Formats: sequence, C-alpha cells, structure tokens
Amino acid sequence: MSDPGELPVLPASDDIVNPILLGIASFHVLEVLLAVFQTFERHQGLYFGSITVSLVSLTGYIASLFMMHFSDEPNVLSAAGYVHVVSYATLLTAHILVLYSRLHLVLYSRRLLRWILVMIIATSAALGPLHITTMSLYVSTFYSKRYYDLELTTEFVVVFGAMAREFFICGIYIVQAYCSFHPIAQMKGKTGRRVLMHLMLVQACAIALDIGIAVQFSQPALRRAANGYNALMFSIKLKMEVAVLNSLVCLLKSPIILGSRSGSDGELELEGGGVSLNLGLAASGVTNRSGP
Repeated sequence: MSDPGELPVLPASDDIVNPILLGIASFHVLEVLLAVFQTFERHQGLYFGSITVSLVSLTGYIASLFMMHFSDEPNVLSAAGYVHVVSYATLLTAHILVLYSRLHLVLYSRRLLRWILVMIIATSAALGPLHITTMSLYVSTFYSKRYYDLELTTEFVVVFGAMAREFFICGIYIVQAYCSFHPIAQMKGKTGRRVLMHLMLVQACAIALDIGIAVQFSQPALRRAANGYNALMFSIKLKMEVAVLNSLVCLLKSPIILGSRSGSDGELELEGGGVSLNLGLAASGVTNRSGP
C-alpha cells in the first residue's frame, strides 16, 4: 500500500483534455435525459428502463472522474474510486440491454433472441465481477502502484470484451434492420430511404466510436484522455439511441397493412414508450406494393 501522504497514481489525465470531454458528456447526458422523457409516453419497460439506468450510471461515472481529476484528498479519491467501480459496471450492462431492447424491433426469432440474452447474461456475469473485484482492490489500497498493472490489464479485458459483444449485436441489428425496413422505406419513397440510411449511419458511427477507444488503448500516449473519451463515447451513443427511436417513429408513424401472414414474423412493436406499431408483412411481393 502506498504512503497515504503521497498522491495516488491515477490513470486520469493531468491536463485539460479530460475535463473538456467530461463537460461535453455531461451536457449530452442532460440533453438525452430531457429527450427520453419527452419521447416515451409510458415510463416503463426494458427499453425505457435500460436507457434511464444508463444515464444514471453514466452520470455517476462522469462525477467520479471529475472528483479524481480535481481533488487530491484521500477520502474523496477513495469515494470517487468506489463510485467509478459501481457506475462503470452498471453502465456496461445497461448499455448492452439498450441494444438488446432495440434488437426486438427488427429480429423476430425468439430462439435467437433468447440465445443473445443468455450471451449478455454470461458476459455480464464474467466482466462485471472481474472489473468490480480488481478495481475495488486497487481503490482499497489507495491506488497502489503494485496493483496498477493488474488494473490496466483487467480494464483491457473488460473494454475489449464489451466491445466484441457490442459488435456482435450491432452486426445482427444492421442485417435485420435492412431486411425489415427496406420494403417499408421503398414504400415511403425518398423519406423512407433517408431514414433507413440514417439508421445504418448511426450503427456505423457507434462502431467507429468503439474503434476509437481501441486505438487509445493501443497507444499509451492517447490513454491520457481515455477516461474522458469513454464518457463522451457513451453519451454520444445514448444520444444516437434516442435519434434512432425517433427515426423509427417517424418512419412507422401510422399502421400500414401490407398483407396478411400468420405467425410472429409479421409483427413489429416499438416497446417501452407507449408507442405500438404493428406491421403485417407479407411473405412475398412486399417490394411490389406501392402504398398502404
């Protein structure tokens, strides 16, 4: 354990980059919070709950980083460390549940959805306790240099594990969203094609943001701003999440009957916000329809 009179060795940057990124992320959190309560008519369901928990945990994550950056009091740093432990682990789980909730809008295979949920539970049970245990040990020893390398290695495993999980779900979403919404976009004309392109670009931007954090981990010089970038990345993703939901509502604002088909493959619901949009998708000839 390091001498209590010494300043802890923190991974946070000692320059102005992190506070700027954290300030922008804080503004995004407030903006998304207001947008969420305006978008969702009923404040219930997995979609609304996961977004709300993500915002709350991200707020705690940002607050802990601010405390680490601007304070050198041992008690404040210890408190900030424990807040960081809980908020970041919660944020990773809540964020992936947001993606899982949105996946319900385009994926109709209950078996595949069930397996994805099992994968989320298994990876969260592995990554969450790993992060909590290692970071708690690091904080309890007052950020001892002896555990710093262990903490960095664990952070590497947790970040890249969560990234691989997100890439997998985003890949499924992109394919299924295109297959599900392309016929509807063709019906809606130029507006529909623009919305579909917007959905694809949002997913591409989310992947690019993840690649950015991977580049920072591979370059020691860039790791100085990794904490601020990580907070900004999650805030931008949540902001894009609300944008995606609003785009879907605009695209499918009114019920459209394209044909009849029995089974769950013909039902699409936007859950969690009081918005229920049901589409009966015909087995064939969807693109030949010119209107509702």
